[in-house]
Amino acid sequence: MAEPGWRWRAAKSSLLLPRPLRDWLYNRIAKNRYALFCRKASCEIPSAELKGGWLASRRAPPGFRFARYRGAPAFWGSRDEDPHRRRLRQLWRPLLENEPRLTLIVAERSLARADGYCKNRDRAVARVVPALFDRDGDIVEQLSPLRPDILIDASGPFQAYGEGRYRLIEACIDQGVNYLDLADGSDFVAGVSAFNEAARTVGLFVLSGVSSFPVLTAAVRRLSLGMARVDSIRGGIAPSPFAGVGENVIRVISGYAGQPVKLVRNGRSALGHPFTEQTRYTIAPPGRLPLRNTLFSLVDVPDLRALSELWPEAKTIWMGAGPVPEVLHRALIGLAWLVRARTVRSLSPLASLMQLATNRLRWGEHRGRMFVEVAGSDQTGVAATRSWHLLAESNDGPLIPSMAVEALVRKALDGHEAPPGARAAVHDLELEDYEALFASKTINTGFRNEPVDLDTPFYAALLGDAWLSLPDEIRAMHDGTTTAEGRAPGRART
Repeated sequence: MAEPGWRWRAAKSSLLLPRPLRDWLYNRIAKNRYALFCRKASCEIPSAELKGGWLASRRAPPGFRFARYRGAPAFWGSRDEDPHRRRLRQLWRPLLENEPRLTLIVAERSLARADGYCKNRDRAVARVVPALFDRDGDIVEQLSPLRPDILIDASGPFQAYGEGRYRLIEACIDQGVNYLDLADGSDFVAGVSAFNEAARTVGLFVLSGVSSFPVLTAAVRRLSLGMARVDSIRGGIAPSPFAGVGENVIRVISGYAGQPVKLVRNGRSALGHPFTEQTRYTIAPPGRLPLRNTLFSLVDVPDLRALSELWPEAKTIWMGAGPVPEVLHRALIGLAWLVRARTVRSLSPLASLMQLATNRLRWGEHRGRMFVEVAGSDQTGVAATRSWHLLAESNDGPLIPSMAVEALVRKALDGHEAPPGARAAVHDLELEDYEALFASKTINTGFRNEPVDLDTPFYAALLGDAWLSLPDEIRAMHDGTTTAEGRAPGRART
């Protein structure tokens, strides 16, 4: 067993408190333990990373990966010094390493470390092979002998790439390699379209923003079906406090918090200031217990620009994030206002401190959630508001940003590659592609419509589209039009 950390040694100082006070504190924590630490449906099997906390040594995950299909590798890379990106790569393991048609080429700046990682992937169904790769070196020279089908860039932060930020895309086009990235910077994603002609000429696809972005856009497409007019689009993502946030993500947030960003508001182009504009929303997937009302703040994401191009008639487009615990969220709001008021230039110097606070001060429910709401009018001219809700339990929530990659790779394996061209990933996946992946996870989604027809039975209005999944006998008992007689034996938990 490893020696107890400094937290446990520091906890001994509580012995200085009087015993009645210690007992009172213990009882308060025990009484609220589910609210503080959440409840899980089953015992969790320790991950390799968690087991590393029990042993004297820990193996660091590698920095770059490739995947091969139809005899050629597809590649994704991530800087090995970023703990969040390491975590992201770990999340891809259950998504693609069970695919026998793939070969994953694990590349590192240290070939020995890449080889050690591959030897540890004995349960992977896909073939796992080590290789040497340094993103800061000559990319073309290193990429040429590997010749992957797809390169997936997860390095980031994409906003900080500076000059030559598209050199990886240029190398891919030069070498005939398809390209995907997990960019979340609106400027970076928008700039990828400059390579559209070059990509189409050589028959390659170059897709940017392949993370949480495509699922939100796919939800808007589904919600807007049958609507004569779309007036507003808003959405939000509220990750679990236990999902883990890496340094690069915090650097991105600290860089744009309080800074002006372009968006559409009240029918005109306007400037917003991330984390200084808020809304509250209750995410309630039909048939599931509604989550606690969540505070969302405006964020700078590709959706703000891409959605305005797809639905130019929309008068307002707003996207937010709802980080928890809310006390830390409100602290970030206060700091963002200092930037907006030009009291400080940027929160970037506080990135390390923000990451420390985010990853150490964690409590609440271990559940991730999303929502998208579209307001407008239907074909009869009646005002309508439609919303899509997602709830991901426990460790399945952090998988969602990687599922777009999984969906695109699996479609390529089945012979349905994305069309050639360089663009934001807004047309290449539909909600059906995600729903097929959600089915194997504890991820629940559903739709709600407003206003509800006055003739709609109460329970049908309450449950939304989950009402249709109930047995006919149950719906007959609650549809308000028939009378049911008899008894229903069994057990129910409320």
